Amino acid sequence: MGLGYLIASWFSRWNLPNKVSLTQKILVGIIECFLLFLLYKWTIIKVIPYFLPVIILVFTSLFILFLAQRGFLSRMLNNNICFQLGKYSFSAYMIQEIFFNIAKKYIWPNPDFGVIHHPVLSIFAVIFLICIFGVIVYYIIEKPFYKIIKNLNK
Repeated sequence: MGLGYLIASWFSRWNLPNKVSLTQKILVGIIECFLLFLLYKWTIIKVIPYFLPVIILVFTSLFILFLAQRGFLSRMLNNNICFQLGKYSFSAYMIQEIFFNIAKKYIWPNPDFGVIHHPVLSIFAVIFLICIFGVIVYYIIEKPFYKIIKNLNK
C-alpha cells in the first residue's frame, strides 16, 4: 500500500487534459505494452539478481501510466470485468496454497482422477475450486471485516 498510495496521492494533484489525441493513445499504449513486457520478462521468465531497483522503476512507470489512462491498454483494462476479477483475486490468492496442497496430497496422486490420467481436468478442477472459494471467502470474511474496520475508523 505504501508506494502505490504515495504515487496515487501525488498523481491526483496533476491536472491532465481530458482530451487525448489518437497519436498519444497509440504512443502511450505502446509504452504500456513494452513496460508490461519488461516487467513480465524480468519477474516471471528470468529473474535477474540485484535488479530490484530497475523493476521497481518499471513498475512505478507502468502504474503511473495506468493511473493516467491515456493508452489503449490501460483503457482496455479499466472495465467492470477486470474490476470484479481484482475484487476477488486477493481472496483467491490467500486460499490457493491450501487448495494446491490438498490437491497435491489427495487428488493428483489418485490413480482414478490424478494428473496422470486426466491432467487438464484435474488442474482446471483445482483452479475452478480456488476461484469459487475465493468468491465465497471474499463475501464471508473479507467484506465483513472491511465493514468492521471501516466502522472502527469512524
